[in-house]
Amino acid sequence: MTDATFSRTIVPTPSSLSSLSSLALVSPLPPARPHTAAAASVAGSVDRLAASVARLELLHSVRSTTREAEKRARMMSRSGSGSFQRCLARIYDRWIDTFAHRERVIAIASAVEAGVLTDDHVRIGAETLASVHDRRLHDLYWATVRRWRQSRRTRAHP
Repeated sequence: MTDATFSRTIVPTPSSLSSLSSLALVSPLPPARPHTAAAASVAGSVDRLAASVARLELLHSVRSTTREAEKRARMMSRSGSGSFQRCLARIYDRWIDTFAHRERVIAIASAVEAGVLTDDHVRIGAETLASVHDRRLHDLYWATVRRWRQSRRTRAHP
């Protein structure tokens, strides 16, 4: 590189960098949009995958809540606090009364798995949905209620 070439090289100064960054703040890049049908299909697949993962996380939460409740009920019944089923019902009563929003809906779904859901729990859950804006929680709650009603019909008419 000669001195003549070197003198033509543009070296950014702090003032030129600040004007570039202010330009970026004034005119941000437009959001990326799929330009082809294949790109749109991939974007849709990613959205469906994310929704599936979110549903799986909810199911995992329900199952881990059920395991925790059963563990606590076993400990309570061993200590003489009543039968396992009675202790389990008391645990869910307490949780559903005290938990808020997401955790309450998960506890209600878990209570169905454990076989201790009551009419009061269903009523509390319906009231809770008024303040829950997550569609997946609404879906979980109504699937839980359908499952519970079906199991009650099956037990009533074997």
